[in-house]
Amino acid sequence: MWPLRSSNISNTTQSSATAKIVSARRRTVLLVLGCVTLVTTLVLHQLVRNKDMLLLKSGDKRYSLVVASTSAERMLGLGRRASLPDSQGMLFVFNRPAEQCFWMKDMQFSLDIIWLSSSKRIEQIMTNVSPGTYPQTFCPPSPAKYVIELNAGQVKQAGIHTGEALKF
Repeated sequence: MWPLRSSNISNTTQSSATAKIVSARRRTVLLVLGCVTLVTTLVLHQLVRNKDMLLLKSGDKRYSLVVASTSAERMLGLGRRASLPDSQGMLFVFNRPAEQCFWMKDMQFSLDIIWLSSSKRIEQIMTNVSPGTYPQTFCPPSPAKYVIELNAGQVKQAGIHTGEALKF
């Protein structure tokens, strides 16, 4: 057996310490890159989501409307959500005017539902429609191209009424 010289032990200890430092730095860099990637992804996702939002103006009230334009988005609607901020709602956009019936499947809070014509004129309003009404359906008296859902009470608060043309 060959005796180890103290310089060999010192070099081995230094190499081990250096390897640990390099390893810790790599982990830190990977963690920072992962966080940057996550934040970037979340920001881009929010930008894409905001692209599908419109602003509804009625008098001095403003509502950010999430647009539901695909069949899947319209089918889910606001279902499965626990709540909705009073300044938000959902706009359902259909390909053509038709009898657009709605129900409260999977809803956890009451809504005001507004049916609009192609010219964005309000044809029908149903207020305070509760989740307990499911499976009952609510239909407009005439074909609708757009439907807006707001928290119950918002139609009254904003002074929205039948015959009014909305801007979004």
